[in-house]
Amino acid sequence: MSTAEQYLYHAPDSRIYGPADRNTLLKWEEEGRLTSSSKLVRKGESQPTTWEKVRITPPVCPPPSVTTQPNLLSTDVGLPPLDVSAAYFRPESLVPFPSTGSIFIESAQTYSKNFWKFLLFGALLQVPSSLMGYAMSQGNFSDHLAQSTRFALAFLLAIYCVIIFKELVFGMMLVWMDRLRTAQTLSFSETLTLIQGAILHIALSIIPRVVLPALATIPALLAGMEATKLNGKSSDLVVGLLLIMSFILMIPPLLLIVRLLLTSGVILLEGREGISALKRSNALVRYNSGQSFFSSGEVRIFLLIMVPAILYMLVNIIGLAVLGYDFSSTGSVVQDAIAHPKTFGLLKFETILFLGGTLINPLFAVVVYHYYSHATEHVKEV
Repeated sequence: MSTAEQYLYHAPDSRIYGPADRNTLLKWEEEGRLTSSSKLVRKGESQPTTWEKVRITPPVCPPPSVTTQPNLLSTDVGLPPLDVSAAYFRPESLVPFPSTGSIFIESAQTYSKNFWKFLLFGALLQVPSSLMGYAMSQGNFSDHLAQSTRFALAFLLAIYCVIIFKELVFGMMLVWMDRLRTAQTLSFSETLTLIQGAILHIALSIIPRVVLPALATIPALLAGMEATKLNGKSSDLVVGLLLIMSFILMIPPLLLIVRLLLTSGVILLEGREGISALKRSNALVRYNSGQSFFSSGEVRIFLLIMVPAILYMLVNIIGLAVLGYDFSSTGSVVQDAIAHPKTFGLLKFETILFLGGTLINPLFAVVVYHYYSHATEHVKEV
């Protein structure tokens, strides 16, 4: 079989790999990277064919001047151009991206095997949130917030510090899982070194990750407020259309949040800084492993993080029921805890949130890490 005959593989994601000789194509088929129906174009030609036809067709030897350079990006005239700036994958990696369900099964196995260690991470993540939640639920908190500018600024600074802390812990969980996968240990001194080198970059990355989605939600909030204002004063059709518009306008800020979700992990795992870390997170999440809506990274991550979100709500509902909360009450749980501290006190409410967060927050980090570990096998350096 001739090894001089070269073909370009047009992948389902519209990217081009090659040129590759027949021996390389056979190897790709054995590895599950190529199927009988895979689209190929012979180098120097424009007529597409399939791997099945190439495999059964006797090889045609090209002119002696043609050189063999397998696994290089092609920019030949007459072939669809390869936009290397938008190729969010490594061209040498054609291993199929696992399904969303497979990623979650991997995540569940990792979580169950390291359950007690993840509980420690979860408790560490939840402590500052629980303390802040308890402080905010005090009777005079809202009065101080409204009357004192200094208090309001101090509160905003406290929120910022809590976010930095949670992002650091979240990122360190990803680092720990990455070491766990490669059977390496993470020493305490190395942990401190990583945190010291990343804390400033994580703190700075939080600003665009919070400000940009917040600005993007303004149109949605305005549409929702207008719908509330017109409720009962205008037709149901107008109110309904405004509510639908408000929902649609919430999609861009949610996309921003999801696309920048991996930033802290990228800073700690890859040593990236500033805009480079934001761009890398965006590239990893934007990666589409196929041609369908559900193969896009945004949808995959949304579905993956929805599972821990639903579990978190279920855990809290079960906890409320166990502690005797009356679900027939017309007020919210927080309102009832403040109004009736003897029947359902704030301490009980915060305890439920703490336990729920301790159990479920690590699972959120685990599914994000497993998506990241697979995406980095496909996404090129950006």
